[in-house]
Amino acid sequence: MDAVACDACGERTFAWTNPCLACVKARARVATTGRGRCGCPKRLKRPTDVKRIGSRTWIACERCLGTIEQLS
Repeated sequence: MDAVACDACGERTFAWTNPCLACVKARARVATTGRGRCGCPKRLKRPTDVKRIGSRTWIACERCLGTIEQLS
């Protein structure tokens, strides 16, 4: 089986599990109990570009898709 880098965290994983299971678990945790906030450890946070919907702007975590910082 081929090992590839996870799209979200960069860890090596199998090609058929992209994103890796740890990232899937982190996304589920944010969606169910995290109230939209990133709960990743500091070493795993991967900021994305500034996101915007209407008047709200924020920086999201690429790993868990949660909010790292609210800008406005």
